[in-house]
Amino acid sequence: MKKIINFLIVTMLAISFADIVNAKASYSVGAYMTSVDSRDEATVAYNSSKKMGYSSLLDTAPTYSSLTNGINHMNNNGGGILFFLGHGNPDMITWNHGAIARTSAFASNNYAHAIQDFQLSKIDMALFMGCGTTSNANTNLPKTAYNGGKGAKRTCGWDKSIYDEDTITWVKRFYSKISTGASFLQSLKYANNYNYKHNTNMKSIHYYGKYGSGIKNAKQVLSTSLLSSFVGGVVEESSKKYSIGRNINITKENLELYIKNTYDSNFDIKDYDYEMTYDENQNIKIHDFNLLINNAKTNIGYTIFEENGKIELYDHMGNFKNKYLKKNITSIVKKNKINEKALIEEALSSTTIEDNESKSLESVERSYDVLTDKQYLVINIMVHNNKFDTNSIVSKSFEI
Repeated sequence: MKKIINFLIVTMLAISFADIVNAKASYSVGAYMTSVDSRDEATVAYNSSKKMGYSSLLDTAPTYSSLTNGINHMNNNGGGILFFLGHGNPDMITWNHGAIARTSAFASNNYAHAIQDFQLSKIDMALFMGCGTTSNANTNLPKTAYNGGKGAKRTCGWDKSIYDEDTITWVKRFYSKISTGASFLQSLKYANNYNYKHNTNMKSIHYYGKYGSGIKNAKQVLSTSLLSSFVGGVVEESSKKYSIGRNINITKENLELYIKNTYDSNFDIKDYDYEMTYDENQNIKIHDFNLLINNAKTNIGYTIFEENGKIELYDHMGNFKNKYLKKNITSIVKKNKINEKALIEEALSSTTIEDNESKSLESVERSYDVLTDKQYLVINIMVHNNKFDTNSIVSKSFEI
């Protein structure tokens, strides 16, 4: 018995020592940038990484000095996970008082660090979240960080501009999935199987590296059944996945018929906003059908993944399917008269910017919140950093 106890003690010590040896770090960066606030997304990344066993550091007021501390934190603790969300372009992610640059050519001693300042070969995963961080397919920040397999093990960025009203939900979903031990690709796909207000933008992800595997040293902290509570929100809880193991002639019209004949007899494509996103990494097409109410876009509907002639359908209508039948919508929605021009002027004037920034109207759209039954006029403002040519889109919502 004594030998067994001694064996257990030695084993427990060995496991604890192994955890210390394998312990890695994470560094999550977001900031209040006068016009755009990415602190919540960075906090989600920080908390999730911490739960996965990483020695985590959160930076919500990045400066050249604090970024130096973050680099030292990562390099001294064996690498790990990087998360950046700020104004973006293929060469840089910037904040008001600091930046991460693709190479030293874009770096400066008092503002920007080069990504090579990190020991990239020890980085398990790096997310470069910003407008157009992979819009140049030949040279971009995530690709440089991956460095043909010699740098970070897996990285990703966005080909298009992304909207701040979509990013927090996407980040929560991604981290909730990768926290289960899922692969990088499975986690990206999980976050992308939901409807967003700007699907083709939010899902315009380009990724590099070992996306077919998960993070080797991370603790599995969540089961799939807990994903909805991690993210929070009734829409997650009501989502269903259907795998179709046969080929169909995939066109927009055939997908409409398929949904109508198989899942929703009331489906009418005129009641939905349709978007298609192409994932060139995996040769996957993502078809999104977002329900429209009074011509206002919701974030519920259907998402269909098309891969190798087969499809997977994700039903996000759930309990809303009967509520928002055509016969019911007129009693829910009130058509209010609005002064759109005045609201645009208010949105622009309330968007404060730094001295080296400019702002302009990007788009105007109508949005409908199914959880509160409220309709909004959403005015999207493009904020441009004139010095470094980086961008962000901030969304201003007015109830109508």
